[in-house]
Amino acid sequence: MMLFLGAGASKPLGIPTMEEMSEKFEDGVKYGELDNNGDEKLYTNIRETLNSNNFEGILTILENLTDSRNPIARYIVPLLLTNDENSINEGENREVTDIVELAVSSVLSKRLKSKIIEFVKKNCALKEEEEILQDIIRVYDRLFEILKYNPSSIFNIFTTNYDLIIEKYYDLLTYEYNLFSKKYNYVEKLRRISYTDGFFSIAFTASGEIINIADGYYAWNPKGYDEIIKYANNKDIRTIKLFKLHGSIDQYIEGDKIVKRDILYSTPTTSGEERLESMIYPMREKEVYKDPFFELFTRLKTSLLSEKICIVIGYSFGDEHIRNIFFDAVKRNPEIKILLGDKKPNELMKKLKPIKGNLIPIEGEFGKETFFERLEEELEKCKSNN
Repeated sequence: MMLFLGAGASKPLGIPTMEEMSEKFEDGVKYGELDNNGDEKLYTNIRETLNSNNFEGILTILENLTDSRNPIARYIVPLLLTNDENSINEGENREVTDIVELAVSSVLSKRLKSKIIEFVKKNCALKEEEEILQDIIRVYDRLFEILKYNPSSIFNIFTTNYDLIIEKYYDLLTYEYNLFSKKYNYVEKLRRISYTDGFFSIAFTASGEIINIADGYYAWNPKGYDEIIKYANNKDIRTIKLFKLHGSIDQYIEGDKIVKRDILYSTPTTSGEERLESMIYPMREKEVYKDPFFELFTRLKTSLLSEKICIVIGYSFGDEHIRNIFFDAVKRNPEIKILLGDKKPNELMKKLKPIKGNLIPIEGEFGKETFFERLEEELEKCKSNN
C-alpha cells in the first residue's frame, strides 16, 4: 500500500491551494502591495495576456523572460502588448518601448518571479499554533490507524506539496514539542516509527560505512532510503519513507549538493556561494530529469508497479507527467486499485479515463470523520477481495 498526497491533504491544516494563493496574490496587487518599480506593470501585462492569474502560467512566462536572448521571449513580448493595438502599430511610441524594455528585462523578470516564489513559500509555512499542531496529530493519527493493516513494515508517502506537514507530524510523534515557551508531549507512549525523506545528517561511503557530517546539515543521499530499511528491520521498527516530488520549502542547492536548511528564504552561504531554491514549478519541469527529482519519480514508478493499493488524497492530477506515470503503471500492474479521495472524485475521474476501471472514488473532505469512514470501508472491501 502507498499514499499519494496533493494540496487537498494540506488545506484542512491551514495551507492554501495554489489556486487560492494565486487569488490572494492578485488581491495584494490590486491593493498596491507590489513595489511600484515595474513589477506591477509586468505582472498586469502578463496576467491580462493570459486572461488568468494562475501562478503556473505566470511563472512559466517569467522564466522565459529572464533571458532576453531566448527566442521564446521574443515571441512572448508582442503578446504582452496586444492590449493596446494603437501602441503596437506605432513603432516609435515611447510607451511601447518602455513596456518592451520592462518585459525583456532579465533583472525585472527574475525579481517578480522571486517575489511570487517567496509568496508561495510563505503561504506553505505552517503556523506554529497549538490548535493546528493538535489537528495534524488528530488527522494523521486517524489516517495511519486506518492504514495499519498494511502487512509491510515500510510505508511510502509521495507528495507534490511543498509544505512540512508530514515532517511536523513525525516531530510531534517522537519529541516533546516546545510552543510558546511551554512543553507539549503529544505522545502517550513511544511509537516505534522510523522516518526518512532522503536527507541525512550522516553520509554513507561507497562500501556502506557511516560517516558523520556537520550538525544541522542535512544532505540528499537516496542510498539512505535503503540503509534506513536495514536499520528498521533489525530493530522491528515501522518505517515511513517520504518522497517530495516537487521539492520542499526547506530544500536548497548549494554548489553540487542538495541540502535541507532551517530557513524559509534563500540566502548566500557562509562562503558567499549562491544558494538556489530546489523546488519544481511548471517552468522547471525539465528538472525532473535531474536529481533529486529523477530519483524521486523513479521511486514513484517502482512503487506503483509493486503495490496493490494506492490511496490518492487531494491531488488534482493537473501535472501531465504524473498522470502519464499512473497511466503507464496501470498498464504494467493492472491489479492495482487507486482510491481517489476528493470532494468531487467523479469530476477527477474524467481526467483519468484510461484507467477508470482501476479507480475507486472516496467522496469527502480530508480530515473529516465521514471521509475516514468511507476510506476505511473501501479498504476493507479491497482487503476482502484480495
